[in-house]
Amino acid sequence: MKIVTWNCNGALRRKYAFLANFDADILIIQECEDPAQSDVEHYRKWAANYLWTGDNKNKGLGIFCKQDIVIERNNWNVNDSKYFLSVRVNRFLIF
Repeated sequence: MKIVTWNCNGALRRKYAFLANFDADILIIQECEDPAQSDVEHYRKWAANYLWTGDNKNKGLGIFCKQDIVIERNNWNVNDSKYFLSVRVNRFLIF
């Protein structure tokens, strides 16, 4: 399993194609916008399998996975840490 992390410094909707070069199974992207709140259809389509957290729709933390990966929130108490995601990937705790 290949995991890539990147602080995209915003505007991931214009940069995500670059990430295809890495062929990563999981992408952990800091300072990305929430695809669910984006007006950009191709970005929403690309982000079909993801989790996101943050209090600003334009700069949060996103975990984006290939379609065959099951990603689920653990819903841990994170003590008001808005940029923390604890998840299970294919039922294994990794974050």
